[in-house]
Amino acid sequence: MRIKFQLGLFVDPYKYCNENREKDFLYTTEHLKIARDVAKKSIVLLKNDKNLLPISKATKSIAVIGPLADNKDTPLGNWRAEAV
Repeated sequence: MRIKFQLGLFVDPYKYCNENREKDFLYTTEHLKIARDVAKKSIVLLKNDKNLLPISKATKSIAVIGPLADNKDTPLGNWRAEAV
């Protein structure tokens, strides 16, 4: 929040927006192609070994394992406010 305040975004949240830059630079064919390629490579598909999917309503628990398994904030992004 301090950085946003220092940048003046509370006074003018659109201070650094530039429609011409968006049209001329950000939404070029090259950038859209790269964004599409990144999106394709970041999609995670689940392999349905032993016909486990969809998960049966009879399933009582599922183990979530890994460094973020018990972290409710980080997987959602650093923009999320932490709940108390």
